[in-house]
Amino acid sequence: MLITSVFLFGVFTVSTTFTHSPMQMAVLCLLTGIGLGAAMPNTTTLLSEYAPQRKRSLMITIMFTGFNLGSALIGFAAGWLIPLHGWRSVLIFGGVLFSHGYGVMTLALWVTYFMGLLVIYLLTG
Repeated sequence: MLITSVFLFGVFTVSTTFTHSPMQMAVLCLLTGIGLGAAMPNTTTLLSEYAPQRKRSLMITIMFTGFNLGSALIGFAAGWLIPLHGWRSVLIFGGVLFSHGYGVMTLALWVTYFMGLLVIYLLTG
């Protein structure tokens, strides 16, 4: 579910660049928000399940701090991209980064790795 929601978030973000009316943009922004909204609780749940009890709250705090830091960093990227390529470039940059690049690949590897660890723990524990 997490990988799917991040992928959809990226796809809908890129799709927003091809809109021709405010209504199309509003619908795609809504779908982008649904993808992002599905990712946050899934991430929190996965982190809560895999984090050690004594470090769980610290790790969740760091995760949400990273989310906010990423939101702030896109402002710097936008300040660089918009004068050079226009506002659509920011959506393409963010969407491609998450749907086809860093986001989905990292999540797929991370979730697969920790699922393997969980299976080993359950079988030996």
